[in-house]
Amino acid sequence: MNKIELLGKAAHICSKFVKDFDYEEVRRELQLADERVGGALLADMEARDSEKTGKLKALMEILTSDGATRVYKGSIADHIYEYRYWLTFNYNNIIKPLLNPPAPSGNPRAEQLTRKFQYNQKHKTTTRWRKLTEGRSGTYLRMFFEFESSAAAASAKWMADYMAHPEKCVYYGSGVPTEIIWAMGLTPYGINLQEAVRSQDQKGSLYYLDACSEAGVPLDTCTFPQIGAGAALRNDYLEGFPCAVLSNLTCDPMLASHALTAKLLDVPTFYFDHPYRFRTPDGSRSFASQMRDMVSFLEKHTGHTLDWDKLRDICDRYNQMQEMELERWEHNYGPNPPIPGDLLLNMHLKLFGPFSGTEDGLAMMKRQLELTRAASAKGESCVPNQQYRVVLWNPPPGSYWNFNNWISQCWGVNILNDMETFGNFEFIDTSSEETIFETLGRKTMYFTMSRHTRGDLKNFFDDLFKLCELSKPDFIIQADHVGCHPVNALRGLLTEECAKRGLKLMRFEQDLGDVRVTSHQGVRDQVNNFMTNVMNATPLKKSLMVFDDSNEW
Repeated sequence: MNKIELLGKAAHICSKFVKDFDYEEVRRELQLADERVGGALLADMEARDSEKTGKLKALMEILTSDGATRVYKGSIADHIYEYRYWLTFNYNNIIKPLLNPPAPSGNPRAEQLTRKFQYNQKHKTTTRWRKLTEGRSGTYLRMFFEFESSAAAASAKWMADYMAHPEKCVYYGSGVPTEIIWAMGLTPYGINLQEAVRSQDQKGSLYYLDACSEAGVPLDTCTFPQIGAGAALRNDYLEGFPCAVLSNLTCDPMLASHALTAKLLDVPTFYFDHPYRFRTPDGSRSFASQMRDMVSFLEKHTGHTLDWDKLRDICDRYNQMQEMELERWEHNYGPNPPIPGDLLLNMHLKLFGPFSGTEDGLAMMKRQLELTRAASAKGESCVPNQQYRVVLWNPPPGSYWNFNNWISQCWGVNILNDMETFGNFEFIDTSSEETIFETLGRKTMYFTMSRHTRGDLKNFFDDLFKLCELSKPDFIIQADHVGCHPVNALRGLLTEECAKRGLKLMRFEQDLGDVRVTSHQGVRDQVNNFMTNVMNATPLKKSLMVFDDSNEW
């Protein structure tokens, strides 16, 4: 039986045995098929030339260490469901190209995708899947895999757009209205996409951070902008774009990062200067004026013009997505919250960032709302053994991507919402060109992270305590990013405000991008200490309090 037939057999098992009652036999056969596929490919690798063998073996280690058959999900339906997604992803994205290598295209843009570090890191996607879904089951699995596969398909369109028409692609940074870029017939390409390497590999971002260190960037600079500058220093951005649109968000150090990045990319760059007091009428007028300047800049460097009808359609779709997002939050404030905090955050960053108002974004949101309603109707909580309800202030632990899953499995802590997700309630007024720019501008200025660390003091905590009134948490978590100087300055104020309201506050130190600053176990030690000594809690799984995962992911 050749490798293709083996893969076909594994796929046949996945579909056939969903209806079979002999579950033990199913698991054995599924495991055997998985191992035979891996064994056949390993044998094939041995026959290849020695130069390629090492790389191919390393790739297979990723595949075979990650099979969904290795850990039974507790439900045959969940187990088969997860395996189907695992098999489909690996076959289409990794195994198939190995068995049938594409002929050299001669397209330098396609060849770039095989050389850039951030794109090669995507081969570790299934490892991230395993860590994020470990111990999770039911509707959560369907939410997770359906969103991941849909987002990957939408992202693949970006790559297709880039390879076919790089002149229609525009670099964009945080706090930029991508709705306008889409409405001009252009494709927004995130200049911070390399941030995703943290989710694929806990040490992936070190490749960029070390480049900054070698270039003399001060070590106490926030690692979020450092990763972007490091990618430019490593020549890890795609090439051939006509221009870039950037901003001073999420924080002021981003300006220095963008300045270096734009210089190395050597493209015309437009900068948004987000007003510090962004909630004022003057702030709105300033940003609306800058948006018009952005349109003129893009017209000059791309030859594309703004299609107002298309922009209105995009804004209408955004409003539908916003309405559905508000409903999803409400479901999570009930007694059985159906959406894990990490999925809620990841979806919000993508659907209200690069996919905002797109047809793909609206389709993903509709499906997620269907799954949310179904889980709520069944009374299904994303944390079945929920002991504590919490909300998160400030960014989540950026170098500990599966933190939410760990704290729910170990302590029964359910993170209902966070300040990166929660806070924007306004809809875009599409009644006129003027109102579109005014309300789209306010929505864009009210950007993730910036909205609770900029402006007047009331901005910093008002949304947090509004969220607490809605969700009734047992305590608040502050994942204190040690590289964020403004947030460090707010430590005492947040402690005082929580004390006034009788709210417990868990604070632990971590770094957004550098796992060397505080390891995963270092984070767990701080959480374990709070849960034991402040909450007087008993762990659901004591084995998860201390374990070595320093090189696991």
